[in-house]
Amino acid sequence: MNKIVIIGLVLVLLGCQDKGVRSDAYGNFEATTVLVSALPKKLQNSLAEIAVMEEQQANLTRERDRVARLVEKKAATPKQLDDLNGELEVVANQIAAIKANTGTANRAIMAEKEPMLAQIALLDEQIRRTYLYNPSAGTVLTKMAEAGEMVNAGSPLYRIGKLDTLSLRAYTTSTLLQGVSIGQQVEVLIDDGAAAYRSLQGTITRIADQAEFTPKTIQTKEDRVNLVYALEVAVANPDGVLKIGMPAEVNFNPVTTAKAEE
Repeated sequence: MNKIVIIGLVLVLLGCQDKGVRSDAYGNFEATTVLVSALPKKLQNSLAEIAVMEEQQANLTRERDRVARLVEKKAATPKQLDDLNGELEVVANQIAAIKANTGTANRAIMAEKEPMLAQIALLDEQIRRTYLYNPSAGTVLTKMAEAGEMVNAGSPLYRIGKLDTLSLRAYTTSTLLQGVSIGQQVEVLIDDGAAAYRSLQGTITRIADQAEFTPKTIQTKEDRVNLVYALEVAVANPDGVLKIGMPAEVNFNPVTTAKAEE
């Protein structure tokens, strides 16, 4: 086929677009959008004080034992022994008192721990709420407020959309829909210049189970079709060529698009 014949064939095909067969479904791209609206140091430690008292107790015990031996030898009086026993009793009571007081004080301090931890958790939550966390990665599509602007709690601030993969909502007839299934790989055509098309791969993610009247903005394969079925096709958008609202066509059988690429 020479160049003149090829050019003539292309002109014929372009001139017959309104009447010819081109694609199985027609629609526009959409994006998935989301609207984004210290205590232990206080504990008392009495171990050092108790250690001093216990050392004093040990010294008194040795002295008492020495005096007891002297009393047996009539070298010391019983009163001296009684005085040492009395001092030992006083020291023992002091040690017991220190331990009891320390335990009471520490229990009181530990009782403050839970309320203080609750206050810290509340402050952490208040700090966390001063930041905005996107539920998913995306691009800001619409801003409802500007930086520094005062807004009420719960007011929408911006809308984000995932643009790495767009969803093409297209419409087709029940006849063409026969044999089409969710998960099926299809060809998606977008405009590439005035008369050419760019072919992309898509995956059918949803097929409507009920028919609806043809949307005014959609051209279908057959003229004046009253009822069509909606379907959604996921199309990867790594280079950002796909835009929200961009029209596209779907071919369930890629072989049928060969004429669009000649």
